Amino acid sequence: MITPLLRYVSLLAIGCGLLVSIGSPLVAQDAIPAIPRTLPPPGIEIPSEKREPLVAATKQLGERLKKLAEHELYADVAVF
Repeated sequence: MITPLLRYVSLLAIGCGLLVSIGSPLVAQDAIPAIPRTLPPPGIEIPSEKREPLVAATKQLGERLKKLAEHELYADVAVF
């Protein structure tokens, strides 16, 4: 036989369980500190006597890769 007191205690226990299960994630989110986001500093300037050969070699490589664009493994090569 369920007495009114037992019914009240049961409902109280269920209510407390729901409150804890719903409220816990909300409290946990506040406990995580924010991660500072910073950008790296700008890179160093490459002198033109070193930059020009690099740019030329990059263009030459790009043109060589264009010739292989129809190959089935082109995507794998183009990534690297």
